[in-house]
Amino acid sequence: MIIIVIVMVIIIIILTYLLIILLKIMSTFINYTFREHSHVLNSFYIFHFIYSIKIIQLLRSV
Repeated sequence: MIIIVIVMVIIIIILTYLLIILLKIMSTFINYTFREHSHVLNSFYIFHFIYSIKIIQLLRSV
């Protein structure tokens, strides 16, 4: 049971890092192409913030 929890936590952490990397790539691309559209960039960061909260809630429930 403990092993399953550890594996789940590791998977969640890896997914979070992948999402952060993806967001950084997307943000640089968006910044490069639409310099004036900063609200698009903000929505990505808000999305990531919500995603992080969900992960924390998941970890607490485990």
